[in-house]
Amino acid sequence: MFKLWTTAVLGSTLILAACNTLPMGTDNPHQQPEQPTRTLNNTAWQLSQLNGKAVQVDAAQSNRPHISFSSDLRISGATGCNRLMGQAQVNGNQLKLDQMGMTKMACPDDQFEIPFVAALNKTQHYQIVDNRLSLTDATGRVVAVLIASNTLTN
Repeated sequence: MFKLWTTAVLGSTLILAACNTLPMGTDNPHQQPEQPTRTLNNTAWQLSQLNGKAVQVDAAQSNRPHISFSSDLRISGATGCNRLMGQAQVNGNQLKLDQMGMTKMACPDDQFEIPFVAALNKTQHYQIVDNRLSLTDATGRVVAVLIASNTLTN
């Protein structure tokens, strides 16, 4: 009788322990699963920081500073006033923005256009962490930080 009871308790303990195991590599049962990192292409990126300073954009502004990369790395976006377009070349974490063009509308209060375009022209590398795209120049200085605002479907 004692042997049967011991076997039942041991079996129950093993079953309960198996139901309470954590996925491999997880030490914290409350840890959230990692979110997939965004990719450069097929994502729209809204300007968040420019040359180390936070970008404050009026919520009513329809043409907020942003840049998008299509699946073939064509670039489209806006400076806050004018539209921009071009082509990206990517090699590892190196990023070169080529053939950049822009509309030429008059924008009296646009404070972002000139520094945003300058930052894009200086860009040599990029890094994506979570939903943040950091663009750096040849010296490694962050010239712009953009936040993923959505995923494109083309």
